[in-house]
Amino acid sequence: MILDNILIAYELTHFLLNKREGDLGYVDLKLDMSKAYDRLEWCFLRDIMRRLGFDKQWIEFIMECVTTVKYQIKVNGELSGRFTPQRVLR
Repeated sequence: MILDNILIAYELTHFLLNKREGDLGYVDLKLDMSKAYDRLEWCFLRDIMRRLGFDKQWIEFIMECVTTVKYQIKVNGELSGRFTPQRVLR
């Protein structure tokens, strides 16, 4: 669950910020946060909002935000090219 990952990250950060004794230490922690949102089909999102009674204009606004997003990541200080997700929110 994504909440578990958030709690682990918070507790680890809290511990490291409040550490008062011992040698200087380093930590590396990889948290898998993609599981909670792994492959949410856009049509499924639209259908769920419709069934929950969201206004048509609101649904169109949300779908516009979801379907037109572009990502760019930084690796070793260098920005990658922009890329657009296709078909799913991942």
